[in-house]
Amino acid sequence: MGKAKKVIASKSYYYELAVCMALGNRFRSWDNVKVFEASGYEGLVSVRSKVPGGPCYYDVTAEEALRLAPGMPGGYNITEASPVDDIVIQGEVTYLPGGLHLFCSFEKDHMRGALKRAGRYYNRLTAKTVLCHTVDYNSLCDIVELLNEYEDHVVEFTTYSRCVGVLPHRRTVIWEVRRY
Repeated sequence: MGKAKKVIASKSYYYELAVCMALGNRFRSWDNVKVFEASGYEGLVSVRSKVPGGPCYYDVTAEEALRLAPGMPGGYNITEASPVDDIVIQGEVTYLPGGLHLFCSFEKDHMRGALKRAGRYYNRLTAKTVLCHTVDYNSLCDIVELLNEYEDHVVEFTTYSRCVGVLPHRRTVIWEVRRY
């Protein structure tokens, strides 16, 4: 008998797993304004709704985050801001029939806009080649592990020119692992 497939069927379940560091590297984040305020974090942050496709505010101050977060539909997540000037590649990768598929952008902007304006599709060997030339080894291992562990899921990521996030020796953050 084969092992049961792991499934992430909602954005809120994704956040539960991400907080436990079960889905790879990520930026510091908070889903409670009191805990965020108590952290003393003073850098720029993003405030995201936990509803898929919901509102997202990039590069806001801590004071703005404390005002915006409570009004977000479906809950919120406050995340350390992405250093967009250091972006190398960002996008979504998955296994589909026929092999590996990658939708990505090399533009130095937040992912939603970058993929909309400059998104490019790669598949199979070309997708693998692009990833191998742009994503650091440790992060690439993390992405492959997630794709194998969560069949039929999409892994959303951004790779930077320097180490970022809470895990050492990683230049990539995993924004989402989803099948919803």
